[in-house]
Amino acid sequence: MEKVTIQTGEIFGFIKKSYDFKIENTFVVYPYVHNIRLMSDMASYEQGGVISNQLQQTNTTVASGIREYAPGDRFAWIDWKQTARKQTMMTKEFDREKSTDILLVHDNYRHERENQLLYEASVEMSLSLIEKLEKKDYETSFLSIGKRAHLFELGHNAHQKSLMKNYLLTVRQEEEAAFSIRFREEMSHLNKVDSIFLVLTSIDPFLAEAILEARQRIKHFAVIYIHPEKQLTGDEKHILEPLRFSDIAVQELSLEQLATDPVEVNFR
Repeated sequence: MEKVTIQTGEIFGFIKKSYDFKIENTFVVYPYVHNIRLMSDMASYEQGGVISNQLQQTNTTVASGIREYAPGDRFAWIDWKQTARKQTMMTKEFDREKSTDILLVHDNYRHERENQLLYEASVEMSLSLIEKLEKKDYETSFLSIGKRAHLFELGHNAHQKSLMKNYLLTVRQEEEAAFSIRFREEMSHLNKVDSIFLVLTSIDPFLAEAILEARQRIKHFAVIYIHPEKQLTGDEKHILEPLRFSDIAVQELSLEQLATDPVEVNFR
């Protein structure tokens, strides 16, 4: 269908008007969302752990008050008694006794010898991890670092989630540059974040050093390293090894592994 014609007129039929509205067919294809199985997740550092089988979740069991419903509030938060009394939708407010704020960071630069499939895989993995973490009720944010930084503070906010998905729908890989420098800049003025998940398709000694510096201020740091071959190169292993010794969880994922269902993310 190329157009829609609308005709109108008055009751006696003396005056008739019509107008053709052109129709543009557009298909929107969002990045593929992988089914992810988290094999091992963050533990509380206050309890002396580094990795355990359960993520330390936000404690929202203590209600401190009520307020009017806002878009993005969860259905389970609705206070039905107060809603009936006030004749408007009311939700509970909570005091957070413990929280795990997770920032997922994506490298948006092109790197030497990197192919387009790797970049697309990093975008898909970023969205997939956000979806998985939100299902577990974590307060998550997404930061894409290129020449400019694009930050989306999601926190179960439907509008921010929509903006993030639209960004990932249209984002393009930027010209090759030193991601380690931009990563340092963004980490230097980062607000308090408990945990960082860093999605990478390339790593060098300078970036590894920047990650180790950031690790000193973050309770939990995880690197998801996506690579094209079944096995890492000797150089890649050499660069990633010090990260593991510094209690940074490193998950290596090949393109072949990303083709499986579910994709296993094992932070052990």
